[in-house]
Amino acid sequence: MNSNTWQSDDAPGDGDSGVSDASAPLGETGAGDSEVRGRVPVVEAPAAVFVPWARPVTWSDGASAPGVWAAFDAVERGFTGEATPDRDPMLLRSQSRLAALADCGVVLLIFLMFEVGFTALIALTKGVSVFEDPSQLKPLLLPMMAARAGFYVAGTALLLVLRRQRPACVGATLQGLPLNTLIGVAGAGAMLGVAVVFGLVSFVLFPEQRDRLDDNTERLKAFVPNLSIGGFALLAMFVSLNEEMLFRGLLMPRLRRLLGSWWAAVLTSTVVFTGLHLFDQEWFVLPMIAVLSVVMSLLTIWRRSLVPAIVMHAGFNFSQFMLLQATTGGA
Repeated sequence: MNSNTWQSDDAPGDGDSGVSDASAPLGETGAGDSEVRGRVPVVEAPAAVFVPWARPVTWSDGASAPGVWAAFDAVERGFTGEATPDRDPMLLRSQSRLAALADCGVVLLIFLMFEVGFTALIALTKGVSVFEDPSQLKPLLLPMMAARAGFYVAGTALLLVLRRQRPACVGATLQGLPLNTLIGVAGAGAMLGVAVVFGLVSFVLFPEQRDRLDDNTERLKAFVPNLSIGGFALLAMFVSLNEEMLFRGLLMPRLRRLLGSWWAAVLTSTVVFTGLHLFDQEWFVLPMIAVLSVVMSLLTIWRRSLVPAIVMHAGFNFSQFMLLQATTGGA
């Protein structure tokens, strides 16, 4: 049996052998005949062979998972009511397309509830004038990102409970953590190189955009607070956790279930992700953001985990914060 990372919902089950083990007598036995004469011997079907590289990450059952993983699997089986965990939870096989569509609406609701609610809270406590001067929001940026992360995680957990789904359905798994972390670090480094090349090409083709880039940098300077290296690392982690949980963890698998294709899900979630950056980025930066979104989506699909995308996103953002800090001389 072979399966791959881009498996469809119509893939056969893992336990289908297609061989019947029934036996039937051919006739009555006479005197002196052996007891086995007149019967067809039963030939057992060979055990299914799983190709280890068919899917980079599979969900192991409790019998094969050592230590903490066995306990974690046991808890999840009790939580979901499943006798055997789905080998590919992110496919959401048990969820209908209508439910997936409803969940996409829930994801949008989670996003709007926090953004509108937090904006209203700032307006009530600090006054509407605070939005006219972005520098007044500097002290609130890190607490806001931390609160957003907590809100998104809580919203995701509630949705999983209501749908009786395991955390792995949104890529929240620690399986393969060391390798996934290394993949994320390598991805961040690669994307930094791509960003440098993209910037150089943009300046050659569109030299007038240099002033726009300076304006974009000044806008970020006015909004990003002066933090320590640890503070910037936390800020980068909170931002990446927020966006990856929302777009790659919650939205993308449900779009795949709704649209029937990972490619359609990647394209749709990338359009949404890139479009939301219109509010805080210049238009000529959007193609690079779209490339980042596609790469992080593919990493999530490949590894069936949010860890590579979160690490890559955090590393990329952290490097931008450090560059911004260096250009302002720590001011």
